[in-house]
Amino acid sequence: MQEGAFIVRDSKATPGWHMIGVKTNNTVVHEKIRQGENGDYELLPSDAPAAQPHFRTLPQLVGHYAQPQAGLPFTLVVDQPIYDNHQLVEKRSGSTVATLPRPTHQEGPQLPFKQGERDSMYGEC
Repeated sequence: MQEGAFIVRDSKATPGWHMIGVKTNNTVVHEKIRQGENGDYELLPSDAPAAQPHFRTLPQLVGHYAQPQAGLPFTLVVDQPIYDNHQLVEKRSGSTVATLPRPTHQEGPQLPFKQGERDSMYGEC
């Protein structure tokens, strides 16, 4: 896993919020992503000195932090997401893994669907 590899997941401790895990300096840091009452998302890094910008969508937030930001110890890398294990499975098993078609958006990188979102779009697996 390369520096800047990341995953965004739902927060178990704070419903409605998210967590982002990012590999940096040979470790993984976990930061909170708050969704405000108006629906905007904000990264709440534990050691950043200033308030962070707000974004309408999670892909926009990810796209912003894919560029180096002053005061943050990481920059997200979006070209090799750690949730995409298809290549590893194919290499180990020699078989192809089926993938779901994904809509594309111009506003930021694609993020994985939540289980409930995927089930509602494609029926339960």
